[in-house]
Formats: sequence, structure tokens, C-alpha cells
Amino acid sequence: MVQYYKSDEGYYYLNKINLKSDQDLYKPECIEFSFFKFGVKKILNKYSKLLTEMITKEFVIDSNTWLIASRANFIHDYVAGSISDVLAKNVAKNLNLKHVISCPTIDLKKDVNYSKLNSFEDRKREIGKRKYLLHFSENIDLKNKNVIFIDDIINTGITIQTIHNSFKKYKIKRFEVCTVAKLLAPTPEFEYKLSRIILDKKFKNKNLNLLKKLFSKSELIVTHKFLKILKIELKW
Repeated sequence: MVQYYKSDEGYYYLNKINLKSDQDLYKPECIEFSFFKFGVKKILNKYSKLLTEMITKEFVIDSNTWLIASRANFIHDYVAGSISDVLAKNVAKNLNLKHVISCPTIDLKKDVNYSKLNSFEDRKREIGKRKYLLHFSENIDLKNKNVIFIDDIINTGITIQTIHNSFKKYKIKRFEVCTVAKLLAPTPEFEYKLSRIILDKKFKNKNLNLLKKLFSKSELIVTHKFLKILKIELKW
């Protein structure tokens, strides 16, 4: 049976990641999450299944009034924009629901490096400047629809609030949020560190070799995050 939690804001999540110091980053659940962020299919499929179970347990779903939504910074036919987008696509397939992608209308090359922000208030302010457009794979009338937004992790919640505001313009009925993890940490930079644990100098070579092996066996989803590592770290 799937175990999950509900935040004070009403968001549903599978795991609570509590980081008080850098040493906490080496907990098994943190390392697993980092591999998930890099697109390891085994972990992705695990979270897809658990999120599907959580949704079916919490909501009465039907394909006429419910749909799955996610966000992606990049959208290409041959590369997944983000692991959250792939996760949402899997869940939508499991539930036989339509999948809607929301994409920020910002120039990501000029975007803020959130790992260097000093406080959550700074992060909320900068992310709050983003505006989102909704991209559809087909014509979809969102009026009175129930939307389940899928993401990898909740930090401040400001990104989800911004996307929720975008959906409100389409007169949706409900907006529910389901994620893999909720992060509790003293500063915003921990989310950045969490996603890159497998590149830590402690076991970098071992994990890079594992990523190469998974890639060669097609056991890894090629996201933009991994393409960046191919270029910078693996020098492919």
C-alpha cells in the first residue's frame, strides 16, 4: 500500500526530505532522488506507480473531467524537457487521462541561478516573476476540468502557485498537486545540491560510470539535465 502525506497547503507528496546540513544529503532517499532526477528508468517507474496509486486512492478519477498537468522548461520530440514531464506523462498513461504541459515564457539563458539565492524570500521573489503559458498536445477545453499537477519536488511552493494562477484563467474546477517529495531545508541551495548528489566528489567516478552503463543499456531517460552532464562531465 502506498504511503503519502498532505502538506498544510493541501499538496500531496510521497517522501519528506529533511536536510539540516550537507551531511544529510547522503541519506539513501536523497541519493535515490538524485538518480531519479537524472532519469534512471527503474526509479522513475517506481515513482510513477506510487503517484498513480496515491491519486486513485485520494480522488475519484474519470477521463471526461480530469487531466494531468506538468511543466517543462524545454519541449522537444526527441528529448524530455524535464523528469517531471516524463513522470506526469507516465501517470497520465496509467490513468488513461490527457496530459497538459505548461511552459515558462522566460529566456532561460538569462534566468536566475536559484542555487545562489541566499534566502527563500529571494527565491519566492525571483520565481514569482515568471509567467507561464499552457501548451497543449491537442485542443482541450479546460473549463470545469479537474487538474492534477505533477512535479518532482515542492520547495517554497511559489512555482506551483504561479502555474495555478495560469490555470485559473481557463476557469478550471479544481487544481490538485501531487509530487514525489517535499523538501525541508534551511536555504534554497539545498534543492540544487539534492539534484546533483550523484556528481559529488565522494563517489563521482563510480556514479558517472553507472550513468554511462545505464545510458548504453537504454535504462535512462535522456533529459536536458543528463545531456548537460554528457557534455560537461562525461565529455561525450
